[in-house]
Amino acid sequence: MRRIAIQVLTCLLCMVFSASAAEKKPVETKKVALVRAPVPTPPYWFRYPQFTDAEVRLVVNWFQDALEAKRLHLAAIPAAVAREIHITARLTGDVVKSLVMPPSDLEGKLLPLPEGYQRLLAGSVLLIVKTDERLVVDTLPFAGR
Repeated sequence: MRRIAIQVLTCLLCMVFSASAAEKKPVETKKVALVRAPVPTPPYWFRYPQFTDAEVRLVVNWFQDALEAKRLHLAAIPAAVAREIHITARLTGDVVKSLVMPPSDLEGKLLPLPEGYQRLLAGSVLLIVKTDERLVVDTLPFAGR
């Protein structure tokens, strides 16, 4: 019994001394310099806001519901205006005058655009336009059935 007690005390003392000795040793850590990979430049079409898939579904459904309920009459776009409405086009003054703001109930369903951009409607084509440059950033045509 005495031998077991001595062995237990010896083990406890060894644990206490080894723990105190480990605390006193400074821990050496290697400093590693983190190198970040360069961020690739996004393609041209990612620099501007675009219609998301969810927004496309919302707009198409809104147009279909409005046409079925006879709340909306889609006027034909003049050929001169239709030629100028495409992505990366710079709108002229005559075309800008023919564009209108989309209805508020449709605008309320869509995500807000960053400052300097607005949605405009030309017949059955919804546009995202960068206002200061009159640049067409994205188009969403609706083909009624």
